Amino acid sequence: AALGSKVRVTRDRGVVIVAGDRFEYDAIVTMHPSAILRMKDPERSDAFDDLVRDLQEAARHVADG
Repeated sequence: AALGSKVRVTRDRGVVIVAGDRFEYDAIVTMHPSAILRMKDPERSDAFDDLVRDLQEAARHVADG
């Protein structure tokens, strides 16, 4: 919701959205951790791995400044 109606978690997960005219900050699209916890395996395991990769990408993006 914070990124607007054109952003879709299922389509844009893992994508870094760079600040520009629409946003004052960079953001990365990912699943909410509580949504992952409610999933059943094997989907939960895969979604958790995706979340970890998203957070690693966010950390790389911040480190690269």
